[in-house]
Formats: sequence, structure tokens, C-alpha cells
Amino acid sequence: MRLIRLATENNATFDVNFDTPIKIEPNSKLALQNCTFERIFDILEITMGNQTMSMKYPESILTQVDSTIPLGAINTIAQQDDFLHKLSGAMNKMLLDVAPFEAGGDNKSVFGGSEWIARRHPKTRDAELLLQLTPLLPPFLGLATNKATRNAEKCLFGKDTDTYNYETSTGGTLNVGDRFSMKTGIGRTTDRTNIIEMNEGISFCRGCGTFTVQIENSVNNTLGSPLSTNNGFGMGLLLGKQHVPFDLQDADVDFEVYFNRVGENFTMINGKGTGRVDTTVTPLKVTTAAHANIGTHDIMGFTIERNSIVIFISQDNGAAPFLVQTGITDAQVLDIQKFGIQCYMYFNDTQNFIKIANARCSASPFIEFGNHNDVDNVALFSRGRDLSVPDFAANHYNNLPFRYDAQNLTRLTDSRFNIRQTFNLEVSESVLSYLGFSPNQHFLFTDNLFVENGKFVIIAEDEISYTFSDFFILESQTLQLDSYNGVPDERLDVGLPFSQSLKSSLKGDRKSILATIPINESLGNVTFETSTPIFIDIKNVNETNIRNLRFRILDSKFNPIRTSQTANITLLIKGPTEQN
Repeated sequence: MRLIRLATENNATFDVNFDTPIKIEPNSKLALQNCTFERIFDILEITMGNQTMSMKYPESILTQVDSTIPLGAINTIAQQDDFLHKLSGAMNKMLLDVAPFEAGGDNKSVFGGSEWIARRHPKTRDAELLLQLTPLLPPFLGLATNKATRNAEKCLFGKDTDTYNYETSTGGTLNVGDRFSMKTGIGRTTDRTNIIEMNEGISFCRGCGTFTVQIENSVNNTLGSPLSTNNGFGMGLLLGKQHVPFDLQDADVDFEVYFNRVGENFTMINGKGTGRVDTTVTPLKVTTAAHANIGTHDIMGFTIERNSIVIFISQDNGAAPFLVQTGITDAQVLDIQKFGIQCYMYFNDTQNFIKIANARCSASPFIEFGNHNDVDNVALFSRGRDLSVPDFAANHYNNLPFRYDAQNLTRLTDSRFNIRQTFNLEVSESVLSYLGFSPNQHFLFTDNLFVENGKFVIIAEDEISYTFSDFFILESQTLQLDSYNGVPDERLDVGLPFSQSLKSSLKGDRKSILATIPINESLGNVTFETSTPIFIDIKNVNETNIRNLRFRILDSKFNPIRTSQTANITLLIKGPTEQN
């Protein structure tokens, strides 16, 4: 048995010429005893010079919207994960839910609910920038009228008990899951006992979108008192939460608006810890016979845009809408990119006293788990179209700004998912290069980019600069070894949907792999030694004398790596008659 030590300072590429030939007998074997190396990575520093990005909007609204990536350096995998979330948040800050007619002519913009994400592609792991439109949908779309709510896991929202009524829409015979109330016989509460939250894996949109309802019926149950929740309906948002916690209290709520039917005003919570306050807006909707306000409407809800939450209340009595806009902090932006925004609704009385109609919500188009997850973690429902509110009186939304308007898509002659939307985007070249976008993929603010079939996507041609690999490959370039490789994410059957392709066989080929090397630390320091060397057959049927040995350490995709200082490997050659 012979020992060969190789060393290099050339990025883990070993190329050695010996002054004495190395004799290799027929049917010999080769093994890796140990290796040491330290991989180096590009470090990206976000400074004042490369943190700004921009999108162009119609001049009637804003000439352009700027956003900034938080300052800092990225030199570990954990920091890179956070950087992708922060980049997503910064890109979402540029989204404004403008009207399609405002986006006409030469003025460029994306219109309607949408969300940016900067991520590693779920399959290839290469970086991508993806802008996906998301439709405005009823919370219980797909749930048959008056079916038990235990079937509601198929919808955007759900509750596992048979507590609610689901009725046909106010527009007539349509059953789209936008009209509901609490069943008679369910006990009245003064808290959030009968809460409805979004289903597993679903978040409110992180970019721009709306969550809104209309108060259809409301009758005084004589139980009300100022700043209370005992005779009405509430809806709210929890930032950075995937579920509503048990026994949710006002102190845990980020944003909430509440309708109470006892002559008192709408109340709201505008930021965690701020407490419930009076909006000074008096409810209009009642069903009491001969009441002066019978037939009027209250519309309430939230819009997210430019990394801020807008609480709105609109009424068709000629008064200006109530709007309060509150910015989201950088820490909250990071939390919602990681964990989402949970929407909830709750009733404090039954169908004879409070009823909701024409509810709509823009859910995030990106879902990693749950019933709505689909190819590349893009939600099934995001591949459809907006469901506008049908057959409303002309004055219903007269005082509601377009971007908070649940009926806005009735102004389109076709689905915006079928319309090519043109926009302009500027991102620093240093950021694009770090993500792995080659120079020919870089874009300028003067370049037109397009949303087609509901999305814009660009996938980097090269690897993201800091790429974590859970193992490395030692490849022989001079000695042919009897080893094979199954190619990750390449399958014999091409063109299949993702769910079916997982069942198809991987593609395999011959590679001269001597060993796979597990990584020890995420920072790239590798020290590997085997207690029992694994010998691989050398494919030499005749005796071989060799002076040049060439090996290289590659990442899991067979790409070269860059290393600092000296990389070392120790090899063992064993003849056919030698024992271990």
C-alpha cells in the first residue's frame, strides 16, 4: 500500500508531476484518507452606493418609487438567507396597487395585487427574482352554500367547527363564498372566541393587496358600550405570524378595525401596543324598519402597499373615506417575509344581528406547504383571475380610492392575468452580480420588462456567490475510477409536471469520483478523515506507470470552488493482493 500526499494553493485543483513514476498494478484500488481545505466566498456589502432600487409608475401618481435594502455585509449563509428576505421586502416596498387606466399610455407600472420574492429556486437553488400577480378572491371561494365549515380547508380561510352560515352572494344566484354570518344558537361573546383565520400555509399578500368586507345586515342587540367588542364584527392582521394564537388579546394585535352596532363609532387598533381607539366614524348600515340610514353601506378593511398598512372605512353617504396609513418597520418586514401576515375575522353575534357580504382578500401567491401549494411554491389560486363584486349599486364605492376598492377589476374588459403589463426596474449591478445574474441578464431603468401570464421572472445563470454545499466531490482527472453519479434534478422523463416528475427516474452517468466529503462548518472550513478508507477500483487492466496526478474538489453540482491558503489531500493506493 502506498501513501500519496498532494497539496495546492490553486483553488483545490491538484496537478502534480512526480520525478519518479508511480507504478500501479492491474486492478489496483484508490482511497481518500483525509483532506483539509477552506472555501472562500464573495462578500457583499450593502452601502449607500448600492442599496437603492426603483420602479417607474404613472406620472399622475408618482414618477417612480424608490426603495432601499437595509445596510450591512453578507458573509455567512444565515446572513444570506436574511438578505434574500430583506431584498424581497425592499422590492415589495415599490409595489403600489394602481388602476389599469392609470397605467395606460407610455407610463409604466404593474397594476393590481402582486408580490415580489427574491429566493433560491425551489429545485435548481439558483437565485431568482419573481414578481407574481395575486388575485382578489372571496375568503370561502369553493365552499358550497351552507356546508359545514370543516370543509373550509379548501378555501383561503377556514374554521374546523360548524359555526357559520354560507349564503349566495348579494348579486343573486352566485355562490362564491363572500357572504357569511354566525349561525343562530352559537353563543354571543365579547371576545374573539369565534375567530376565522387563514388556512395552513396561506398569508396575506406581502406586496400590494386588499382585505375588505361590506356590512350587509346589522341590528342593535342592546349590549354595546364604547370601545367594546360585543355587538359586531372585527377583522385584523398579525405581522410575522403563521397562526392566530389561542385567546388573542388586543395587546397582541398589530392592526384591527371593528364595526359595532349600538350607535357607537368604528374602533381600530393601529399598531401593536397602541390600544383600541375611536375612529370617530359612525356606522351606517342597519336593517331596523324606517330607520333613516336603511340601505346605506359600510365598507371596511386593509390595504398593504409600499410596506405600509392602510386601515380604511368607506360609506356611500357622501362623506370622505377614513384612511390611516402606518409604515412597517425593517424588523417587521423581515418577519413577514419569513413568516407571513395572518388575517382573521370574528363575529360577536349571530346572523340575526350581524352579517357580512362581498368579502375579498388578496392572499400571498407564494405558499411553501398546505393544500394550496403547487409547482415552484406558487399557489394554485394565483393562476386564476380576480373575482370582482357583481351587481352593486353605482354609488357603492364612489368614495373609496381605487386601490382600496374590492370592485376595481370590473373596470377591466379582460383579466389582468391575460394582459401584458410593462414596467421599468432598477437594481444595483453589484447586487445582481452577487445573486449570480450574468452581465447579459442585467437590466437598466430604461429597459422595458414585462409581466406576462401573471408573472415576471428572471433566474440567474450562475450560482449565487455564497453557495452552501452540504458535501463536496473529489474527482480524479487522470486515473479512471469505477464510480457513477445520479444527476440531481435531471430526470429521464422531461416535461412532466413537478408532482409527477418526482416519480420519474433520475438521470445517471459515469464519473471518476473518488470520494464525497461532508462539510463540517457553514463558514467553509472542511477537515475530513475517514477511520476506514473506502477503496474504489481503478480501471486499469494493465500495469500503469504514471508521473502526473490530477484531482480537483468540486461542489455538489460539479462546479469548481475557490479556496484560501493550502488545500491538502492524502491518498492510498492498494494493489490487488494487498489487504486493508
